Amino acid sequence: FLPTTCSGVSATSPPPMSKKMLDSVEFQRDWLDHSVEEKVLRWAFDLKYDDIPLEVLAETKRAVLDTVGTALGAQGLKITQLVNSFVQSSFPGEQAKLWFSGQSTSALGAALANGLITDGLDMHDTGHYTKGHAGAALIPCAFAALNLTDGAVTGKEFL
Repeated sequence: FLPTTCSGVSATSPPPMSKKMLDSVEFQRDWLDHSVEEKVLRWAFDLKYDDIPLEVLAETKRAVLDTVGTALGAQGLKITQLVNSFVQSSFPGEQAKLWFSGQSTSALGAALANGLITDGLDMHDTGHYTKGHAGAALIPCAFAALNLTDGAVTGKEFL
């Protein structure tokens, strides 16, 4: 949207958007480009391990170790105890583990707790293309999802 005036050209300000408006079918149909999402999903599902460059696999393995190591380093922080306690009461379950605590919770709870704990030290991976720490969100989710599968997951499948 343009400001109300831009080099003498007037434009109208957008109406304030409510949550109802953002969730509406019309908004999603008219304003969100689902073709990008579909292309990324198609690419991800069609991707084969052998097609991934060795440098990318090495960086992925480094990011996994970095994320888990950072979470280990954060175990003594007060936020770790607070997050684990919150998750235990809010997301009960036995599907996944809270890292390094031995406690079980739901997969959603483990993804949330392990991600927040990893972020506690703010020392984990930095992705120049993501402008942030993608590993703190992605890697705990990937680990939490492991117990939702029908069987064992190989290291190749995990990566």
